[in-house]
Amino acid sequence: MTPPTTMIMMMMMMMSTKIDEVIEIGGCYGMEMNVEKTKVMRISRQPFLLEITIGQKKLENVEYV
Repeated sequence: MTPPTTMIMMMMMMMSTKIDEVIEIGGCYGMEMNVEKTKVMRISRQPFLLEITIGQKKLENVEYV
């Protein structure tokens, strides 16, 4: 069984890869992601933060209520 911290790191890497793909494909159509408005919503009971960055900007974590 994979430890929870390893799972979180794998999830963050997968999310970063998907975000990079969205930015790349959007760029092909003349679109860009507004990093100032983009946030990470965590739907979990675990109190961990996801550190996702786009360029040099770290995305803000928000809670699902």
